[in-house]
Amino acid sequence: MRRAIALAVVVVSLVATACGPTAAEAPNRRANDPITTTQPPPLDGTVLKFAQEFWHSGFHVELDAAEVSTTETMLTHRTSHWLTLRGNFENLGEDLATFDPEMAIEAMGIAYVKRRGRPPQILPERPARGELTFLIPEDLDLDASELVIGAAGESRARIPLGSGGPAVRLQPTDVAISGQVAMELIDFTFTGASLRYDLPDLYSQLELGKRALTLHFDVTSRNPRDTRISADDIVLVVPDGSTVVPAAAELGPLPGGDEGVTTPDRLVSFVVDEIPSGDFTLRVNLDASFATEDGDAEATFDFSL
Repeated sequence: MRRAIALAVVVVSLVATACGPTAAEAPNRRANDPITTTQPPPLDGTVLKFAQEFWHSGFHVELDAAEVSTTETMLTHRTSHWLTLRGNFENLGEDLATFDPEMAIEAMGIAYVKRRGRPPQILPERPARGELTFLIPEDLDLDASELVIGAAGESRARIPLGSGGPAVRLQPTDVAISGQVAMELIDFTFTGASLRYDLPDLYSQLELGKRALTLHFDVTSRNPRDTRISADDIVLVVPDGSTVVPAAAELGPLPGGDEGVTTPDRLVSFVVDEIPSGDFTLRVNLDASFATEDGDAEATFDFSL
């Protein structure tokens, strides 16, 4: 009997040791204290402040903040992590438009595309605040992540979320071009040019390897009537000798008069190779309303990039 009691005492002692420290060994621990860990959720409540901008599909976007928040379902108590990017959205076109191209948060070759909330809808010439919200994994490394804007096969903007990594902003490039196309009844006075990765008035992004060459000019009409010219009246001859028709244009209507009436800020855009170089020719062939008695309503303008 004594031997059995002794064995029982040994068993109780081993069980107590396995279950953890006694009250004497952990005097500060109370039964109702919460259980804590040394590593809290790494993203919940994370706030980033940064200044990044990009151009895409007729918009100029300036991002200035980002925040990670969580939501929990009522029935399953499943937690989801959301990354919200905030900034100013500028509509570069001429119509009310929504900024909603294909977008993703990318990290280690994985794209997170699920989003929530309404995409920003912006009036032209009235920049406004907007936000983009993405579902992300709990263990996402923000320093190794980037925002990717654009579909496969088109020019994409890439904005790093962390402090490192290069940005691809797709900013327009201004080109110095000047000169004049002068005809009997109309003049085109060129004021400059630009190279873009998008066509703002069409809210479209160009395919990879292409850019839009836009020529800006004023038009002076000496036609006694109000007239208009068409994009079909203009073609661009590129360095290899082939011709390109306009992808977009803003040309008329054109008031006229014997002394000449000038309409400023006209433009015509052509889709060319991404890095164009060489000699170009703009060929203008107007309809009969601009023809003289000799039938002359044609002219060319040569320039180089």
